[in-house]
Amino acid sequence: MDINQLEVFLAVAQEKSFSRARKRCIATQPAVSQAIRRWRRNWASLCSIVSSKDGTLTAAGRVLLDFASR
Repeated sequence: MDINQLEVFLAVAQEKSFSRARKRCIATQPAVSQAIRRWRRNWASLCSIVSSKDGTLTAAGRVLLDFASR
């Protein structure tokens, strides 16, 4: 996992929106979507964003969000 993936994960999870996460990360929409696809491919078994519409997290994703937010 790289810091960019974690930043995008946090932004999408906290904003519950890809477009708001894009603005927060100062990135293009395709860059945010690609980062989430990489995240899912590499870390889906640990924690993933379940719904691309509202940023719903798995239980493990909520734990990571809490930890990473600190």
